Amino acid sequence: MDCIKEMELLNAKMDEHLSDSKEMIARLKMMRTKMNKLDEQVENIRKAQSADDIIRSANNITRMLGGTVEFDSVDEYRQYLSRGEVMYL
Repeated sequence: MDCIKEMELLNAKMDEHLSDSKEMIARLKMMRTKMNKLDEQVENIRKAQSADDIIRSANNITRMLGGTVEFDSVDEYRQYLSRGEVMYL
């Protein structure tokens, strides 16, 4: 293999690695943003003034993680308890 072809191959590999690195940096930035949002919700729980504040932040975390929210307030939870239903998760 002559020197020029070898340099062209190396250059192509470097371009590929650069592209992969840029994609990885973009993913890391996205993950950092998500972690910051989760941290914000945890801080909201720490500073909560009521049970509804805690439920609201916990529900936000649940949604961020792809979960399903069952109750949006203490009143909704109390209504569920008063019905005597069993919830299967």
